[in-house]
Amino acid sequence: MEIRLLGPLEVRDGGVTFTLPRRQQRALLAALALRAGETVSTDRLVADLWGERAPASAIGSLQNAVSALRKVLGEGVLVRQAPGYRLLVRPDDVDATRFERLVSEARSAEPAGRAALLSDALALWRGPALADLDELEFARLEAARLDELYVNALEERLEADLELGRHGALVGELETLVATHPLRERLRGQLMLALYRCGRQAEALEVYRAARLALADELGLDPTPELQELERRILRQDPALAAPVPPVPDTPPAQTERQLVSVLVAVPPAEEDPERLRQRLDEVLAAARGTLQRHRGELVRFGPEGLVAVFGAERASDDDAVRATAAAQELGLPAGVATGESVGGAGSVFVRAAELARGTGVQLDARTHELVHAVRRHDAPLVGRSEELGRLEDALATAHVERRCHVVTVVGEPGIGKSRLARELVRQRRGDVELLVGRCVSFGDGATFAPLQSAMRDADAEEALEHEPEASLVLERLAALAEGSDAVSLGEAYWAVRRLLEALAGRRPVLFVLDDVHWAEPGLLDLVDYLTDRVDAPLLVLCLARPELARTPGAKIVLDP
Repeated sequence: MEIRLLGPLEVRDGGVTFTLPRRQQRALLAALALRAGETVSTDRLVADLWGERAPASAIGSLQNAVSALRKVLGEGVLVRQAPGYRLLVRPDDVDATRFERLVSEARSAEPAGRAALLSDALALWRGPALADLDELEFARLEAARLDELYVNALEERLEADLELGRHGALVGELETLVATHPLRERLRGQLMLALYRCGRQAEALEVYRAARLALADELGLDPTPELQELERRILRQDPALAAPVPPVPDTPPAQTERQLVSVLVAVPPAEEDPERLRQRLDEVLAAARGTLQRHRGELVRFGPEGLVAVFGAERASDDDAVRATAAAQELGLPAGVATGESVGGAGSVFVRAAELARGTGVQLDARTHELVHAVRRHDAPLVGRSEELGRLEDALATAHVERRCHVVTVVGEPGIGKSRLARELVRQRRGDVELLVGRCVSFGDGATFAPLQSAMRDADAEEALEHEPEASLVLERLAALAEGSDAVSLGEAYWAVRRLLEALAGRRPVLFVLDDVHWAEPGLLDLVDYLTDRVDAPLLVLCLARPELARTPGAKIVLDP
């Protein structure tokens, strides 16, 4: 269970995120979560929830709120312990506590580690802390403290990035932050340094002049001695301000390494009013940073002209294109995603992504589309896996004859041919089966249902459920599931998916391919077990996974080299 305070209060359990409907329950959970593992006295809780003018009925109302909250959290989480109550969760189960731990650990780390830890900490934020409890004094005070820690951590992360020589990628972000926090001199200094290192000395000095005017107008103060000294050093072009030079390896590589990267370009909304533009850009940047952190993308440029992020630049992964596409869809902006090889950069890939971003929605180039929908490809006949293919065909035939769900998991190292084997089964049986494809992801909110959401896009649910007596209810829950809504529970989701699969299988056998199951959330594996026990229709669930999968659904086929 995870309790989220860095934004509107949420509880996440079993891959499902939900909010508490009553303000007293939310306030009580927040007061306890801020002191997780400690006993909070009844008097303290009453003061937090009702302030100095607590009604005579406050104790009874508190007990009712405790009882209601226990039903939500489950047994043994919220316990009575004199003189009050105690929330028995691990410190890291509360995002605010985890944020402070990561920030503390970052202080003793070297620049690269510090930047990574602080980025992980900042990615926990979904908006202003305790945003839905700002009418309560304890929440306002704690939110103000946490919000200040957030900006401090952001400044520290920017400082680490500057130490690593990433000044070019920081200018747009810093410009937006300075517009949002015009009186924070550290941000002004960081922007001045980033501009100077980019060869934009005049603009760096203009930032100082703007800071001096803003401080004089708002506070009647001069810039700090540190900021004044930075201006003087920029004026005399102090060599010590130059960007750090990356270390030269003892033995240069024999050849420049090529790697596959995916580039995301998104276009922020247009806005003529400068003040409104700064506000909109700040909103976009805040959302984009969290999105890119969750999907492990690197923000390399941001400004009114657009957002650019790269996936796979530092460490290539076989799901870079999938993560870039998921991030683009989550941003909700016109965007393009392109994938290609780069040698020390991604210029041509960026150009393709930028061209695609001129359209509407999220546009993918051919390479990205191929990687995202890899299982759907139709290649030449498979060679060398006839035994394994035969076992899959037998499983599909058995599911057809017995009219029930069978599950087979194909296990093998990356690149050994799991997806290729699945594609061959699809190629041979495409006209005989209803094909659904879902891919598990290792990142982001809603990872439990992500494979189901992609699979449902392949199915014509309305047509399949046309004659079902509960069609409207099934469609309602499937729609909520597809949108990632918290309104649908795990049980309701399982029921709706089962009814859809049974309806599809009423026409012809269903082949449901689940790729990258080694990343599956426990809730998805529970769904596979549920389908095995409950579906009375011809259905083969084909799972593809790496050897690290701890819990193997159904029969197992191991692909050896």
